[in-house]
Amino acid sequence: MDVEDAENTSKLMNIKELCEIAGVSRSTVYHYLKSGLLHSPIKEGPTKLRYDQRHNERLQEIRHFREKKKLSLGEIKKIFQVTTSPENILEKNTDEVKNLILDKAIELVSKKGFAKTKISDIAEELNMGKGTFYLYFKNKEELFLKCIERFSDIFLPKVLWEDIRKEKHFFKRSSKRMFYMLQSFHMFMGIIGIVKLAIRGTDAEISKAAMDCFQIITQPLTKELQRNIEAGIVREIDASFISFLLVGVGEAAGYWRMIHPEYSIEETTGKILDFMAKGLASTAVDSQHAEKEDSPKFTVVDQNDNALHLQDIRINGSSLVSGSIGGGCLEVPLERIEVLEKAPAKHENTVLIRMDSEEQIQIQVDGTAVLTGQSSFGKYTISLADINAITKLPIY
Repeated sequence: MDVEDAENTSKLMNIKELCEIAGVSRSTVYHYLKSGLLHSPIKEGPTKLRYDQRHNERLQEIRHFREKKKLSLGEIKKIFQVTTSPENILEKNTDEVKNLILDKAIELVSKKGFAKTKISDIAEELNMGKGTFYLYFKNKEELFLKCIERFSDIFLPKVLWEDIRKEKHFFKRSSKRMFYMLQSFHMFMGIIGIVKLAIRGTDAEISKAAMDCFQIITQPLTKELQRNIEAGIVREIDASFISFLLVGVGEAAGYWRMIHPEYSIEETTGKILDFMAKGLASTAVDSQHAEKEDSPKFTVVDQNDNALHLQDIRINGSSLVSGSIGGGCLEVPLERIEVLEKAPAKHENTVLIRMDSEEQIQIQVDGTAVLTGQSSFGKYTISLADINAITKLPIY
């Protein structure tokens, strides 16, 4: 049991002792119990009620809100979101409060480590008394286990898994997985730090939960690698080992972006994709074919009406068209653009974009940006300022 947990249960008090410690009257305690501001006391017999440190902490919180914040009891009750018993509390908005506690715990543990993170630290960050914390978690060990269980949900939520599954090709699917992981890297970094600590720890239950957590993340990737090995897309490798290795690649890429913030997530995942294709593909030719097979093709027309069919186009190395609109910045995925052309009677760097959803928008782009793409003759390079139109070719 954590030291803080023991402190809360080591000394039970009768109402007289509680009132003396908290500096309140009996009638105040009874009123708060009836109003739902205090949770029910512990019954040690038909008429014997006992109170613990959590009751004292809650009374101190109420005093703080009344005297310092000038809040009414009704307003305080809304903050606590409690009724007359811990059981009712757990039925009311439990998941939301638990997730707030878990997210804050992950944040603090990633900075300070498990041993140096106290429940009081977490409660203070959330403007919550330790007593309130114990209504949701028995102790720090239970909180730690729940943090580990939360890893898979944070690593990739279900809605993102569905988006990844829609992608046909293994290397593109892996690239999407890395992209989403890098988008939430700070949360990932906190969770992965907790898991590493847990695996090295002395608590067998927590250590096993941490190892199971890694299995949850790597097993789908292991199965996917094995299928692509059998299909001849990925060369003969140890799928289980490589799946763990790729998790490490994603983590390393996240740290690399922290050192090199000038690189976008798209550019970083592009580098990972190139690494994977060259390291895992059965042959370099196969990996290029797999990636370009469904890559959209575009016709690019320059100012002299010269037209060229291009595939795998990028703008400054990115798969996004970046531009300003009003006081903000917009990034449009190239694969969703049907037509990009110079806007009539506008600033020379203003373009009109028509999307595959039939929506359209005008943005101002950087005329010095460079477009690159692969033609049947070789690599093609041109500045955006020299382009009249980019049109996506239909797929037959």
